[in-house]
Amino acid sequence: TNGSISMSSDKFEGSTSSRPIQSRAPTFSFNSVNPSVHRIGGGLVYMAGGFQIGGRLDYVYSGSNTDAGMRMGLNLSYFPQKVGNKNIRKDDFQNYDIEGEVVKVSSQGNFIRIDKGLTDGVVKGLRFDIYRTDLRSLNELVAEAVVYKVSAGAAILKVTNRFLRKRIGNGFVARARL
Repeated sequence: TNGSISMSSDKFEGSTSSRPIQSRAPTFSFNSVNPSVHRIGGGLVYMAGGFQIGGRLDYVYSGSNTDAGMRMGLNLSYFPQKVGNKNIRKDDFQNYDIEGEVVKVSSQGNFIRIDKGLTDGVVKGLRFDIYRTDLRSLNELVAEAVVYKVSAGAAILKVTNRFLRKRIGNGFVARARL
């Protein structure tokens, strides 16, 4: 089961006529006062050869100021087996000894600073893999970099190989094996 419960702190609770209109759709989900919902459901995912197909079915069994009924979703995804000239294997995303965060990127994107340094085991010449990640299990290998300069609590990395044409930004993850 999942859901969301209102904290009953809607400032327009007593005067719904002064509430700004969020949506003109025939639904309670956007314009209601202190909505709460409880759903039960499940889903299945099947993966084969880089393709992923899945589905999910949810049923709203209780709530207030929300839409009732069922919700169904289907998804189809494709994950390529290669990124650039490098094969991706499951073990490429495991067994890292150091994991740091990108805190600054040069204007050209060739140098990046991470929040790990000598005290964390980082040494000059150490190779890092740069990943774009998020909370939904995105783990995208973007580039490879080598430690160019290191201090006690930070390191400057020089990007040596790009696997995707994405600009490296703050919050990306740098991972290395010792």
